[in-house]
Amino acid sequence: MFWLPKCWSCNYAFKWRDSMFFTRRKKCPNCNKIQHITKESNWKIGVIGAPLPFVPIILNILSVPWLWICVISIPLIMNYFIILPYQLRFADEEQPLF
Repeated sequence: MFWLPKCWSCNYAFKWRDSMFFTRRKKCPNCNKIQHITKESNWKIGVIGAPLPFVPIILNILSVPWLWICVISIPLIMNYFIILPYQLRFADEEQPLF
């Protein structure tokens, strides 16, 4: 199941729009504590998003027409940005990626 991220301090559930435009850190609108993305969330975002730029390149190598490359790539990119907020989890301090 997918849930929107919650504040690590007050358990406030962020709205989809608020978590969509999330930078490295953000204040909770309820308690004003700074939220940092967890290491696991950074990895999920990277693993899901890393192959997306290669889809049009691979389709072009396979001689797929540009119209079909757009028809395939645009929905993939849109879906990535739609599910992105559901992959976020927050911590009280910044965590290194490695």
